[in-house]
Amino acid sequence: MSGDRFLFDVLIAWIIQAGEEPASVRLSIVRFLLWGLLCIKDKAAASEFCISEIPRLVATGASFPAAEFMSSLIRKDLAYALPSPNDVKKMALTEPGMDGPVLRGEPPQVSWRLFGLSQAAIVVA
Repeated sequence: MSGDRFLFDVLIAWIIQAGEEPASVRLSIVRFLLWGLLCIKDKAAASEFCISEIPRLVATGASFPAAEFMSSLIRKDLAYALPSPNDVKKMALTEPGMDGPVLRGEPPQVSWRLFGLSQAAIVVA
């Protein structure tokens, strides 16, 4: 099985074994595809693992099991975990200032409030 075809192989195996219409789970498939392209360390091993899990997952009657595949691949150390949106916010943003959150490393912006003005009060002549 080619590592380059990892995502294609897993999707085709799921469709054949589950008999599920891909359009009904489009968002899960897209999420899995994008995550797989970014996070899978060994695509051949990940593909083999996912395909071996399909019969068990089909038996549960679940729709396309993107989350199950992702968490299993992370536990097996075949993929990287992505940080949650809240973790990304904590890494990238400082505490909200007067004008909202500021990116780390960004120079502080002068606020119109510092001068007791609002942007609505400033008129360009």
